[in-house]
Amino acid sequence: MPTSPLTTPTRAIATLVLALASSTAMAAVGDGFWHTDGGTLRDAAGNVVHFSGTNWNGMDSPNLIPHRLWGGTNHTIEKHLDEMKAAGLNLIRLPFSSEIFIAGQKPLQAAIDPTVNADLLGKTCLEVLDRIVASAGQRGIRIILDYHRRVAGSASEDGLWYDGAHPDAQWIANWVALVGRYKNNPTVVGGDLFNEVHASVTWNADGVDPDHNWRWALKRCGNAILAVNPHFLICAQGLDQYQGEGGWWGEVHTGEHDFPLTLDVPNQLLYEIHDYGPVVFDQPFHQASAGFPGNLPGFWDHLWGHLFKTGTGPVWVGEWGSFLNEAEAVAAFPGNASMPDRAHREVTGWFPALRTYIHDNNLSWTWWTWTADSGDTGGLLKEDNTVNAAKVAMIASVTYPAFAPSGPLTTPPNGPPTAVMTATPTSGTAPLVVAFNASGSSDPDSDPLTFAWSFGDGSATATGSTASHTYVAAGEFTATVTVSDGHGHNLSATRTITVSSAGGGSGGGGTGGSSSTPFSGTAISLPGTIQAENFDNGGEGVAYHDSDVIDNGGVGRTSEGVDVETVAGVTDVGWTATGEWLKYSVAVASTGSYTIGLRVASDGGSATIHLEDETGAHLGGSIAVSSTGGWQNWTVVSTTATLSAGSHVYKVVFDAVTLGANLDRIQVDPVVAGSGGGGGAVTGGGATSGPQGGSSGCGSGFAVAISMVMAFLGMRLRGQRP
Repeated sequence: MPTSPLTTPTRAIATLVLALASSTAMAAVGDGFWHTDGGTLRDAAGNVVHFSGTNWNGMDSPNLIPHRLWGGTNHTIEKHLDEMKAAGLNLIRLPFSSEIFIAGQKPLQAAIDPTVNADLLGKTCLEVLDRIVASAGQRGIRIILDYHRRVAGSASEDGLWYDGAHPDAQWIANWVALVGRYKNNPTVVGGDLFNEVHASVTWNADGVDPDHNWRWALKRCGNAILAVNPHFLICAQGLDQYQGEGGWWGEVHTGEHDFPLTLDVPNQLLYEIHDYGPVVFDQPFHQASAGFPGNLPGFWDHLWGHLFKTGTGPVWVGEWGSFLNEAEAVAAFPGNASMPDRAHREVTGWFPALRTYIHDNNLSWTWWTWTADSGDTGGLLKEDNTVNAAKVAMIASVTYPAFAPSGPLTTPPNGPPTAVMTATPTSGTAPLVVAFNASGSSDPDSDPLTFAWSFGDGSATATGSTASHTYVAAGEFTATVTVSDGHGHNLSATRTITVSSAGGGSGGGGTGGSSSTPFSGTAISLPGTIQAENFDNGGEGVAYHDSDVIDNGGVGRTSEGVDVETVAGVTDVGWTATGEWLKYSVAVASTGSYTIGLRVASDGGSATIHLEDETGAHLGGSIAVSSTGGWQNWTVVSTTATLSAGSHVYKVVFDAVTLGANLDRIQVDPVVAGSGGGGGAVTGGGATSGPQGGSSGCGSGFAVAISMVMAFLGMRLRGQRP
């Protein structure tokens, strides 16, 4: 908010004020730990505090790390935080599950980009959390920790904060340990004790119905936390219903009239609610017959607005979110006939009503979600990981000023660069002149980069972001560029250059001039099927090229870099990137025209793939792969080529990949006379897409089938969307 100008009547008084200001550093709004005062939230100096934030989920998923730090997003923790701050967000509600407290527990390593986020590899979940807290504090972003789930994932839970494997006492102990970890760091201002209790949960007097009494659980856990840090905000969600009156999970606070919640330390209780529109769940109060949307302000006043209006305590909207684009909402739930009407009511009725209610009452809030991984609401980042400027603009009227930096001012470790390399051409006849270019390499800290080239043929090396080299002898050579940032990070990229002599054929041992050998010991007979995961033996740069050294899928030859996974009985190669390739030793029965069909799948991605033989000659035309609507929605794309009889080494090359394309198998069949050529796409089976519903990530459980699909997707990265 703007400050009033200095209007003191005399220079002497003004001088005194300036002298006092210079002798005592003036605290910024939001500094220190926070507390409540009637219906307001205040900082350590007594200033009223408002926050506008987002939920950055992922530590509650099987990844056990916030989303969109995986390969292909080009996002570090700090880049995410900078974009949040630029969008007017000054607080993060950070969901997690019980599993982060397991001793030595680490995030899913495949959910971490091994280039831009290599410094996160090997860290425990709590160490990653330390990094987020430190970097957020540097940027004036506060954090409210959110105990979101007992078990990581999106499978429906029973609405309780405990079960046999995660007892009530352990829930409290986990909170005590976490609060103790940050008790001297005012970046972490509070904790949401558990997300969206529901079903059999009650709100009763102390000790009554202890197995289901949420109020009693909040009091016991809250007091244990305050014994460690008496300045920590205890964030209390409500119920899903009380005495027959229902609302969204966490929204119903009418029980406070009958059984007020008090804690051992006063003024540390912050009430929380969640509210969503008809797209997520079309409730009775969303209907025109109930007076929608004009009924909503009174409805909210009754369920929870009475808390801040009567001075009982401040309230923040912990979750609200929407696509805010009717067409996008409809597209997110294909086949749902009611969705156009529901999307219209959400975008034109529910959203502006809640935004106005927040604005008029100066409420704090956190949007669900930051990344585009909610099937119900999308994110403030789009699927391509850029900020959704249109959505940010629609919530800009309820954002608040940034806070000053807080917490220990530690500097995050310097990040490694990304090494990107192109070569033109990659094959040909000696003498072959190849132009190399690594100018697409980048550094997350904007450090100046240096380049060191080796060309694989024993010749002199070179420096600079570009290089040209002439190969004078036949053979297969691995050219390498090593990119250095001056801080000890040295990353490399490679390309294989195949050079044939004027008479044809390349040097070196093995079939067709390649040192790779058949996967099973015997060349694959064609016509027939080449399973993508059965690439040749020989390793990186010989039998395959992969852009990292990790088998992200964790199946097959896991010590090698090719990313192989098995899903629903289908084993495929995924996480593909531009410039990657695979070799297969084959034996063609007879010379002739063949259809070459690639069984592929992609969720929003695209790729161009070509096949070539051991001389570098292309087999048929380039094959375009577009989105099939899911990473296991299989489609066959094909070309035709004349194959010569005998032993060969065929190479599958991924030329231009955006987000990714999975490859299951390559089917090679003779062209039947009169059947025409290939090049078309034939839709295959094996789709795993589900019905309308999606995983809101907020524990709604309204569409279990989609939740299970999203839980599976949470295990994927690069193109494979968590």
